[in-house]
Amino acid sequence: MTNEELYEASQKYRERLDNSRREQDAKFDKNLLSLSAGSFGVSFAFIGQVVPMASATHIPFIVLSWACFAVSILSIVVSFRISSFIHRKLIEQENKNLALQYEGKPAEYKVKGVSVDIFNYTALTTFIGGIVCLLLFVVKNLA
Repeated sequence: MTNEELYEASQKYRERLDNSRREQDAKFDKNLLSLSAGSFGVSFAFIGQVVPMASATHIPFIVLSWACFAVSILSIVVSFRISSFIHRKLIEQENKNLALQYEGKPAEYKVKGVSVDIFNYTALTTFIGGIVCLLLFVVKNLA
C-alpha cells in the first residue's frame, strides 16, 4: 500500500468508528435514558395524584422501582462516558498505527478498555426491574 492508500484506509476506519459511536449514543442510550427518566417521573405522578403516599400499600415496590430507575440512568451515563473514552483511544491508536506504517513498521493494535456492555445490560435489566416493580405497586394499590 502507498502512503496515500494507508492514509485513506485510516481515515475511513476513523469515520466508521465515529459513526458507530454516534449511532450507539443516539439510539440505545438516548432511548433507554428517556424511558428510565420518564418512568421515574410517571411513578412520582402516580404517588402524588392516584395513590396518596399516606394510603399507599406495598411501599417497598415503589422504592425498589425508583432505585432500579436510578441505577439504570447512572449505568447509561457511565456507559456513555466509557464508550466515548474508548473511541478516543482507538482514534489515537489508529494515528499511531498510521505513523508506524508510514515508517514501514507493523501496526500495533493494543487498545484495551472496559467493555460498555456490562453497563448497557445493567441499564436494561434495572429498567425492566423498575417497570416490573412499578407495575406491581400499581396493581397492588389499585386492587
